[in-house]
Amino acid sequence: MIREDGGASKFFDFGLYIQHNRDVGDGLSGLVWAMIKMKIRGRSIKFKDNCHVIAEGNLVLSASEGYVGDQKTAFFDLFRIEENKIVEHWDIITPIDKFLNL
Repeated sequence: MIREDGGASKFFDFGLYIQHNRDVGDGLSGLVWAMIKMKIRGRSIKFKDNCHVIAEGNLVLSASEGYVGDQKTAFFDLFRIEENKIVEHWDIITPIDKFLNL
């Protein structure tokens, strides 16, 4: 999704999109507003490695590593798919040192 042409609309159905993250609203406007807030706060998300992708039926779980700002971070994303587009999303974003209790 990150490296493909076509932008987010190729992968998301923003008319149906439900976001289960208290910091991000539903639909395109919720996602855009969350990205603007992060940029204002000087934080950016960078995905470095996708470690696992597991799919069953219309659910896909992705486990990735990357950064939020300068903090090495673990990303766990669960997507629900309808008609080949993402319509629902749950996530866990946590610093790796806290996730591993280091």
